[in-house]
Amino acid sequence: MHNGSRGVRRVDVHFYHRDVPDAGRPIYLDQKFGVRFIWATVQSTVDSYERSGKPGYVTGNPVLVTMSSKDAVKLRIPKTMNLPEPNGYGVCDVHTTGPRQFVNFLESVDVRCRVQVKHRSMQLSKRPEDHTTPGGGISFIDICNDIQNETMTVLGNYEGALVASLGDPDVSRWIPFVVVKPAAQQSPLTEHSCASVADGVHIRVLYSHVGPFDGPQATVLGVLANYTSSAVTVSGNGDRPAAVAEVPVRVTVVFVDLTRPPVRTFAEPPTYEFRLPEDFYYPFWSSGAGRPSRSVRKVHFVVVVVGLQLLLSYLHCDGPYSSRVPV
Repeated sequence: MHNGSRGVRRVDVHFYHRDVPDAGRPIYLDQKFGVRFIWATVQSTVDSYERSGKPGYVTGNPVLVTMSSKDAVKLRIPKTMNLPEPNGYGVCDVHTTGPRQFVNFLESVDVRCRVQVKHRSMQLSKRPEDHTTPGGGISFIDICNDIQNETMTVLGNYEGALVASLGDPDVSRWIPFVVVKPAAQQSPLTEHSCASVADGVHIRVLYSHVGPFDGPQATVLGVLANYTSSAVTVSGNGDRPAAVAEVPVRVTVVFVDLTRPPVRTFAEPPTYEFRLPEDFYYPFWSSGAGRPSRSVRKVHFVVVVVGLQLLLSYLHCDGPYSSRVPV
């Protein structure tokens, strides 16, 4: 159990055993290990969450998000980033209590469904500038705002949201979302059409592998949520205009790898330099200020070798110790 940024308060370890029969042959056992973090100030285990990495995200683990507040230390309990889950008819119900689709690290998601917004016993006002009409009616602007609220509930509002950079609850490593929304439409509303209603959000999770080459850590560098909008037509039903709007929405999540590939570098080949010993020409000349250069010494060495060869040839053939056979 822990209380956020102050660390662990208590650790409980539980072991579960089972009987293994002696069948007289080798038995293969499987073991399961699990770690669960629970907030010390929360009594219910429903609000607890599992860590997705320490450090660095693990592929397939949920992406952790939370909502920011005035004090960055007092963040809400992190939760798994989730998306709408359509039913068997392809409709995303706003008021459903069913589970939503989780977003796991490095698993791209593309959700498409329809949002049905129904207004019961409404009277549409033909004056768009009015928010309410005499006699308890509702203006068309209110209807468009209601449709916008319903679609945003399905899409999710990520303004003020934070994402865990390394998948752990370290507050100093949480990164805010970058949210881009389309500009408000300046065109006037028609009698049965809303000019601009948010109908999609495309999320790009930018990550990189940071750290040593043999053990990099998957780190989230930023999240961009880009909303899209389009015009929505509102239809009535006969004398009782129970206004109905059906908005097709789309939510996508894409992971973008910004890791720079490693560069292979090779050392320059060694330079070989051969040198003769300093006393190689001794006693032909002594060392001192008049020391000849290396090129001169090479020439002298060749001359000496050639001279020795000529001398040996002379002594062997025509020297004073050579023997002649009389004819």
